[in-house]
Amino acid sequence: MQNRLKVAERLLFVLAAIITILAGLHDLGLWPF
Repeated sequence: MQNRLKVAERLLFVLAAIITILAGLHDLGLWPF
């Protein structure tokens, strides 16, 4: 159970990082969406 929680936590962290990067690209005008 503890292991599954760690995996979910890591997935959330990666998802947040991807969203942050995409938002940054959008602000720079490199990402149209």
